[in-house]
Amino acid sequence: MAKSVFEGASNSGDNWDSLSGAVGAASAGEKITISGSWTAPDTTPVVVNKDDITITILSNAVHSGFNNDADNHYRLEVSDGNHCIEVTNTGCTIQGLVIKQASTTTSAEGIRNSTDGLLTVKHCIIWSDTATSQQDGIYNATDSAFIIVESTIIYGFSRGGITDQSLNTIWAINGCTIYSLAAEIGGGCVVNQNNPSTFRIFNTIMLRDTGLSGTFCCSDFSGGTWDIHDSIADDSSILTRDGAAVGALQFRVATDNTSPGVGSWVMFNDITSIASYDLHLQDHAENDAVEAHSNIGGADLFVFTSDIDVQTRISPYSIGADQLVTTNTITLVADSGTLVFGGDSATLISLRNSEKATTWFNQETWKSPTFGDAGAWFALATKIITLNAESSTLIFGGDSATLTKGQGTITLEAASSTLVFGGDSATLTHIIDTAEDNEIKVIDMIVGRGRRDPNRRDPND
Repeated sequence: MAKSVFEGASNSGDNWDSLSGAVGAASAGEKITISGSWTAPDTTPVVVNKDDITITILSNAVHSGFNNDADNHYRLEVSDGNHCIEVTNTGCTIQGLVIKQASTTTSAEGIRNSTDGLLTVKHCIIWSDTATSQQDGIYNATDSAFIIVESTIIYGFSRGGITDQSLNTIWAINGCTIYSLAAEIGGGCVVNQNNPSTFRIFNTIMLRDTGLSGTFCCSDFSGGTWDIHDSIADDSSILTRDGAAVGALQFRVATDNTSPGVGSWVMFNDITSIASYDLHLQDHAENDAVEAHSNIGGADLFVFTSDIDVQTRISPYSIGADQLVTTNTITLVADSGTLVFGGDSATLISLRNSEKATTWFNQETWKSPTFGDAGAWFALATKIITLNAESSTLIFGGDSATLTKGQGTITLEAASSTLVFGGDSATLTHIIDTAEDNEIKVIDMIVGRGRRDPNRRDPND
């Protein structure tokens, strides 16, 4: 069985217009799927009180790696003084949600764990703009829990992005970005309030937007166990907590300046206004979080392979929730259709519509053009275009043609797909897929890396 959550649902049977309603109606072991466009946030706090509940989200309702209300993704915003989500039963998975704690009530958390079982949080954005005392992004109150936080962004909380108040809990914090307000004495990004809980932290950015005395990126009141790998902090607390920390980068400074000059920087897209924070990494030589190391994760449940955008992590790995892909760009100019590419080999991972500069698509969704033959959406699930700068030959469907402008090779991995040129040999007008009932499907794109449209693959794929 499964429950569906979408705006305007009937609130009966399997269809609900709030996550709280669907969780309340679910049985142990059920999956709850959120979908559709959300013109307003879901404002009802959620209590997960059955075992093995999975909460996930379809691609048409998922965030774009940052909180942007304009794209009508699903967001849970709670302002009534309750926790946004409280988990009281084991086996809960929360995946792909934007969660905002909008209350000024003390100890109102983003996610509060109140069970001694397993809790998994993946690909979520958890944030607050209230700066209220003793609030945390994720807070654990129960002994002997096992909590996995993977490829998640947490920011704006005054005490801790992640705070533990238990005994014998194990945390696996994998590939996360925690940007803490740390306005409370004893606060920080990861806070151990008791002992002897264990913190295994891999590939995670831990930075604060204030240098308040008495706070640390990794705060420890009672001698917890720390195992830290390939992570970043703005102080020395990584090595203070784990003297054998592997790949530790200390004393880094957060910035969204696009040209900060020589320094020890972690460069985000936007940290100017908390309502529009974008903690994707800038592609810049001065960004110490980019291409930082060749290791990722650990054994068993500590392995992770994708980032906040459900994009595959590739070596050399970025640190934090965002895996910055620094492959070279293939550009298809809208007015001429000219292919422009060069440099080393690269793989096409996303597309941008030239007339909608903020709309990005992945390999699986190609949009119709504004020139050439009219066409429909063209799915390229297995037809990945690659670039090899040492050649200037186009390869398609077993045949080949010479590109007279530009340099490099584009390979379309499908024998039935053909690249068609018009006017001169460097102008791409459309792609024909003969396996699709001989219908002509057309593209007109600027191609490169960037934020993707919500119509990409589901976070749970």
